Amino acid sequence: MVQVELAILFNDNFGMKRLHNAKSVTCILLFNKRGKGAFRHFKVVVADNFVISGSANVSRNSQRVLDEAAILTTDSAAVRRAREFIDRICTEPVRAEYLEKCKQIYRPPHSKRQGASGKDHQTRATHAKLWIVNLGDYRIPDRELKRYSQGRARAEKMVKDEARSTTDCFHYSHKPRMATELELGDWIIQIVRYDYGEILVFPPGRLLYIDHYVRNMKTGTERWVFHLEVPQHGKKMPWKEFRAASKSALGNGTKTVPRTKPVRDVQAADSLLSLWTAGGRIARH
Repeated sequence: MVQVELAILFNDNFGMKRLHNAKSVTCILLFNKRGKGAFRHFKVVVADNFVISGSANVSRNSQRVLDEAAILTTDSAAVRRAREFIDRICTEPVRAEYLEKCKQIYRPPHSKRQGASGKDHQTRATHAKLWIVNLGDYRIPDRELKRYSQGRARAEKMVKDEARSTTDCFHYSHKPRMATELELGDWIIQIVRYDYGEILVFPPGRLLYIDHYVRNMKTGTERWVFHLEVPQHGKKMPWKEFRAASKSALGNGTKTVPRTKPVRDVQAADSLLSLWTAGGRIARH
């Protein structure tokens, strides 16, 4: 077994902060000295007061191609046991001869990439923490209000910060593409165009759940309702003000209201979210 001290930057897809400021990072890499490759798939990282155990390698393949899983815990007993595990298995010094042997038995992972252009190479899509949703001011038809109210009542019970938050929602008369990508807790900024011409941008809300029901029994068509937790005293921002403030995040070409789309770049998403305070007030930078 080999203990290797590394300065590690973890993939943000795990939702973890980068660890380059950690005082000590220990990564355990397991090699089969018989030349048969790794015989344990899990990896363990202990840094300061937490431990991470998961499937990801410190590799480009893990970062961009493979679906990996990991657990992060600050439980003191788990951290202590992980350190004891590392101390127990790290009994040999790493010398030049052993590193040379590792290089000899290493084989690059087999991949389904075809061609140098990478057209057939499927990379893992980065999950978007924020969606910009372009909407019109459409009302729920009266004949659907009873069923719609049932979903709204359920959403109200799911609010986490009852003292400062309330519920809001928007809906589609079909299943939109984002319904398959959104996850509970994702941020959503609504841009609503009203019939009288004004365009307002709502403060960010977090997805509570997605409701859908059949709205026409004859055709089988559905209504898709997206319920959000939003600040009680949130302030809407005029579109022109939002456009000017979001140029760096959405690009200088944002002259018209953007179509519904995910904001996959983490820095861009954070920049847009910071246009409002935690209480939904418009931030003054």
